[in-house]
Amino acid sequence: MAIGEKGAIMPLILVLCFVFSALVATQALLFLTEKQMVTSYQHYMQASLLIEKSKKEWWRQFERGDDKRAGTYRYDSGTVSYTQKAASSDYDEVVFTSKTTADTTFVHRFYIMRIDVEEDEANEDDYEPSNHELEGLLGLTIVSFA
Repeated sequence: MAIGEKGAIMPLILVLCFVFSALVATQALLFLTEKQMVTSYQHYMQASLLIEKSKKEWWRQFERGDDKRAGTYRYDSGTVSYTQKAASSDYDEVVFTSKTTADTTFVHRFYIMRIDVEEDEANEDDYEPSNHELEGLLGLTIVSFA
């Protein structure tokens, strides 16, 4: 070994160790971030499925003429509450709020237009009379993760 080369390996090994530890730390951070993203997406999908299920139940009630302005549906994975209020003289606003057991809150709202059923339609044999009909939806969705 020459006199000028003494101790040159130690700084090189320290630099390589630093580079490898930075790579490991970056990969660990990416893994944790992806895991959180997948969990958040799972909670979002669970809450949105609860909303869709509740909208179907609400729609069945609505078609039967049950005009409750507020209510709650309970499921194993969370609860969904809804409110229906007049937004204007022609439109009602329906707001569904889903809260999962993982404390994910999902809000979906849409507007319905009330149409009076005319007498000639109500007298048809194949038409079931209802004082409600739906014409056009405008939806807005808000999601929050606790």
